[in-house]
Amino acid sequence: MSILTTAECRTLTGLPASDNAYIAAAIPAAQDMIERWCDRSFDQQEHYRWFPYQPTVVLPQWPVTKLIYVGTPAAAATMTVTSGDLGFEVMNTKFTVFSGFTGTDFTFAANPTLADLKVAVEAATASTMALELAGTVRCELLMPSSGTRLYGAQRVDVGCRIADGTDRVLEILEDSSFTSLMWTDMFPTAEFYLRWQAGYATAGMPQALKQACANIVKDLHDIQLHDGTLKSRTITNYSETMSDILADGRLVEKQEPLMRLFRRTTVVSP
Repeated sequence: MSILTTAECRTLTGLPASDNAYIAAAIPAAQDMIERWCDRSFDQQEHYRWFPYQPTVVLPQWPVTKLIYVGTPAAAATMTVTSGDLGFEVMNTKFTVFSGFTGTDFTFAANPTLADLKVAVEAATASTMALELAGTVRCELLMPSSGTRLYGAQRVDVGCRIADGTDRVLEILEDSSFTSLMWTDMFPTAEFYLRWQAGYATAGMPQALKQACANIVKDLHDIQLHDGTLKSRTITNYSETMSDILADGRLVEKQEPLMRLFRRTTVVSP
C-alpha cells in the first residue's frame, strides 16, 4: 500500500495519464523520503518489540488499530524428549538444544517464527515441540531483551489499553497480574513483549501526507525532464532554482509544513 494512488497523484499534480508508469515508480521513492524524515511508517502493518515496564508507554508507530499480543517471555512452547537426554537454553538470538556437552543452535534469523523453530528442532533432534500460543508467533517472544540466559519463565499476561483520546499511549491496567509479579525465580519479568497493528488504511490516509508525497513526485518528475536549459521557476509567490530541486534534502524539507505534525520526536529531559 502507498500513501496515495497514481490517480490521486495525477489529480494533485496535474501530471498527464501518459506519465502513469513514471508516477507509479516514483511514489515509493517519495514515500520513503517522507517516512525517513518523519522517522515512522504510515502504511497499516504489524509491529513488534520489547518495552521496559512502566505505567504508560508511548508507542513508536501509530495510530494503533489493534493490540495483537502483550505479555512476558512465556512458556510459548514445550519440548518432549522421545529418546536420550536433551536440554535447552534461549538467548536473545538463538535457541540451543544440548545433548550432553554438545549444543545445536537454531537461530531466530533462520527460524523467525515458533512454527519454523518447531520444524527445525524436530528434524534435527529426537524430540517434539508443542506450541502453546496460537497463530504465527515470532521467536522474539522467547528473547530476553537484556541478553540474559532464559531457562524458564511463567507466562504473565499484561492487561492494557490505549488511553482515551490518544492513538499511541499504552496504559498498563492497575489490576493486571503483571503489575504485582515483577520477578520470577529465574528471570526478571519487568519487561514485556508487544505486537500491535498501526498505520493508516488507504481511505484514512491524511490529506496532508498525500499532498506532500504528490509534491515530491512532481519535483522528481521535473528533475527527470530537466534538459539543462531550465535554471529556475516561479510558482505563485514561490521561487526556486534547479539546484534547489536537485538537492535531495530540499525535496523533503520543502514539505515540512505539511509533514511536521506527523514527525516522530523524542523529548530528552535534562
